[in-house]
Amino acid sequence: MTRARPARSAFPPGPPRRQPRVALGLVLVVVAGLAAAADTTPSTTPDLRLGALRALSPIDDADRVIALAAEILADLEGAGDSAVEAEVRAAYGRALGASERFSEAADQLRAAADLARATGEVELRAACLADLARARFHLGDFDRTVAACREALLLPGVGDDPDQAWAFLNIVAAAQLQKGEYAAAVETSARALEGREHAGDRRAMAILLNNIGVAHMYLGDHDQALEFLQRARSLKAELGDAAGVADMLANIGDIKHLQGLDEEAIAINREALALRRAEGGERGIALSLRSLAAALQGAGRHREALERAEEALAINRRLGLEPEIVTALAIRAEALAALGRADEAVPAAEESVELARRLDMRGREVMALDALIVALASAGDADAALEHLERARKLERELANEEVRSEFAALRAGFETRDKEREIELLRRDNELQALALRHQRLWRNSLVVGIALVLILAAIGWHRVLSNRRESRLRRDTDAAMLRSMERYRQLFERNLSGVFQTDLDGTILIVNQTFAAMLDHPDPDELAGWSIYSLAADPEACRRGLATLALGREPRTFETTLVTRTGKQVSVLMNAGRVPGNGGGAEIIEGIAVDISDRNRAEEDRRRLEEELQQSRKLESLGVLAGGIAHDFNNMLMAILSNISLAKRPATGPEELLRRLDEAEGVCLRATSLTQQLLTFSKGGRPIRRTTTMAELVARASELAARGSACRLHVRTDPELWPTDIDEGQIVQAIQNLVVNAAQAMASGGTIHITTENVHLAEGDVPTLEAGRYVRVEVTDSGHGIPESHLDRIFDPFFTTRKGGIGLGLATAFSIVRSHGGGITVRSEPGRGSTFSVFVPASESEHAEDEAGSGEPARGHGRLLVMDDDDAVRSAAAELLETIGYEVETAADGAEAVALYARALESERPFDAVVLDLTVPEGIGGRETMTRLLDLDPEVKAIVSSGYSTDPVMASFREHGFAGVAVKPYRLAELARTLRHVIGGATRGRS
Repeated sequence: MTRARPARSAFPPGPPRRQPRVALGLVLVVVAGLAAAADTTPSTTPDLRLGALRALSPIDDADRVIALAAEILADLEGAGDSAVEAEVRAAYGRALGASERFSEAADQLRAAADLARATGEVELRAACLADLARARFHLGDFDRTVAACREALLLPGVGDDPDQAWAFLNIVAAAQLQKGEYAAAVETSARALEGREHAGDRRAMAILLNNIGVAHMYLGDHDQALEFLQRARSLKAELGDAAGVADMLANIGDIKHLQGLDEEAIAINREALALRRAEGGERGIALSLRSLAAALQGAGRHREALERAEEALAINRRLGLEPEIVTALAIRAEALAALGRADEAVPAAEESVELARRLDMRGREVMALDALIVALASAGDADAALEHLERARKLERELANEEVRSEFAALRAGFETRDKEREIELLRRDNELQALALRHQRLWRNSLVVGIALVLILAAIGWHRVLSNRRESRLRRDTDAAMLRSMERYRQLFERNLSGVFQTDLDGTILIVNQTFAAMLDHPDPDELAGWSIYSLAADPEACRRGLATLALGREPRTFETTLVTRTGKQVSVLMNAGRVPGNGGGAEIIEGIAVDISDRNRAEEDRRRLEEELQQSRKLESLGVLAGGIAHDFNNMLMAILSNISLAKRPATGPEELLRRLDEAEGVCLRATSLTQQLLTFSKGGRPIRRTTTMAELVARASELAARGSACRLHVRTDPELWPTDIDEGQIVQAIQNLVVNAAQAMASGGTIHITTENVHLAEGDVPTLEAGRYVRVEVTDSGHGIPESHLDRIFDPFFTTRKGGIGLGLATAFSIVRSHGGGITVRSEPGRGSTFSVFVPASESEHAEDEAGSGEPARGHGRLLVMDDDDAVRSAAAELLETIGYEVETAADGAEAVALYARALESERPFDAVVLDLTVPEGIGGRETMTRLLDLDPEVKAIVSSGYSTDPVMASFREHGFAGVAVKPYRLAELARTLRHVIGGATRGRS
């Protein structure tokens, strides 16, 4: 630290000049007269305005002070009265700060502080720097906040006066909290607190205890944080400071929220909010609203959390409080994501992250990144979420290593202090020589009488010089001894540091390392590493070179991870914190840094990640086991029913009617098995629907009746008679409605009424977040059962999630998948103890008329030549026999190659096939898709029906795009296949010669 020089400069002594004593007396008289005249001359500034300004309070009369100060500054322009201008600008800046015009306030206060420095007014300069630091703090410019405080602490009578220094230390600690430097904030506040406790200053103690408590909160030491905050709250209550009590309550509420005690946090934050509303300060109200929103979000009360966050955000935007805007935006984004409004959540979280980065607030950037990860996950963008997760982990690691950075800063400060001590000593000697020269000059300019006295004075000065030399010699010895002790302390700090310390030149050549750094690389002697390139020690020299390259270009210190190789070839992961600093004695600049071995930490993180993956795999296997058990149980029951009916039908005494009934029952069980396999396909691959235009009225009624059969519940079905048609896969929609009705019946195990309503609705933009505006058919299934807890609402459509004992958790997941594949959506409203309502929205068809309903009677007869291709012998022969019974002439093929050959032969014989039924999947041959391509090459007018048990194949849903004229899903009934054939052939066979 350089010492302040005198206001007047000292000049070297010149030759003495003789002057008569009378002349000397006249000069003294004239000088005295001029001095008296100077004391009585009125100021050139407008006295009335300046007096009026001094009578006003910049805080209470801010508007009047701003107007008056602006006028005075205009009058002073060019007057050169620095002292008055400094005073006016100081009042002007404080009034602007009271009006929350912080940017303008900072400009005026900086100018006032500079003027006060020029005029030597230390007290005014200190006051300006305090107000400047507060303005910078409100603007979120925390680095310049700290710089202003440190400038003030270097002023004589400020930094060494505990009554003044604590206020600046308090602002520094608050800025460190905002920047995420929590350990440094604890140290700064504790330094100030010690002096305030001795002075008994309870108001200051409360403020500093609050700083320490908040820092411990962010460091994760919640118990310690609560202890400090409760002490601060007690002091605020004793002082009758309601606003201060509200501040402490808000911080305590934040800790309860971090501990997971959200209900307690909500109650505490509501109390703080009431106190702040009574006080009327908007900034405090916004802080309480933000804390309350965070607690509500943690308790799962997302809608209320969103409302409070938006209130806080509106106030913070109006006041321009950018750090608080970061937090409010993050809470708002998480609430929106939890409410399913991902399209709004992602932009809010991205704005929060961008603002935190611009303000260089790493702690708040981690919080904003967490919100962005949640929003992206809610939007289904897993890749972007993982990318931002890596950034968040990196920031957390940087904050976790705050102690390492603090130690590095202390080491650098030590070396800087050593250089400053030398500079102070040189300056002290320079000032003494200048003072001595000034005394000599004055003595030589006196008269002859004074000359005689000068001889005596010179003798005294000679003696004084002797004494001074002795004192200087003693001081020099003491200073040298102190410097040696200081250097020894820093040498021990360097050598005994638990982290590896190194210095390199700008090209990466090692100058010196400590014992820890050498031991980290298995080198017994640190000196043997001198002269090595630090890049040669890295596993990836280029990556290490890039990490240190920015330092050589003169940028700020930075932290990065790299891997070093030991002498034995072992790789060590290290975290490096390095920066560019001047060399010893102000020589060429070097790179100085600290390296911490983080191999154990990385291994622990890898072990934890592996354990998490194994746990997830175990849970998946457990869920699949439950699913397989449920499927096996259902299929065993179905096979038992089929075998029983076949055995009963084979009895000799069975009559025709009994035989037909047994076969009908076996057929019904087979169709139930088909439904189960379609459900599994729909869940596993999305089950692309095979659509037809129909109305859902009868379909919903039939599906509901079948699903409720056997339960203790009654059905109340209401349908709009003017229901719009829809383009749907009837089987899949029936399955979805049945799953919802079964879920409602299970919720009312002791009985009740299930209300089912089918109606037309017009949705506006935002009515259902996942759906576009337009026409929809809505099916609502309402029960009066036990309801769904709010904590489960976000998971009920997840596969395998169930709260029912013995359940496999596929019903609602399958219904959700089916409706989504139709371009629709499902919403749920539920209240524990009051029941639930599931609403299914299916887009209305653009067609105004539904297709003819398929009948359920005898299969329609037809005629013509058919070619059936299927790789399964039993399916092939059964299909041929069934089709021949209703009038068709059938030939069969086992794969696509045989089918193409038969079709070509029929064309050559002028007896072409009227239609072809092609199996889509042939494991050991040509399947239906490739076969269709070859048939189209032979005959562009070929009429083909695609058939498969895999309804999830895209060909089944968009068969016309692949050249097919119809589709038949296995297992199919003869009546369904016959109707499809009649539709494809068009009721007439192809002409033959």
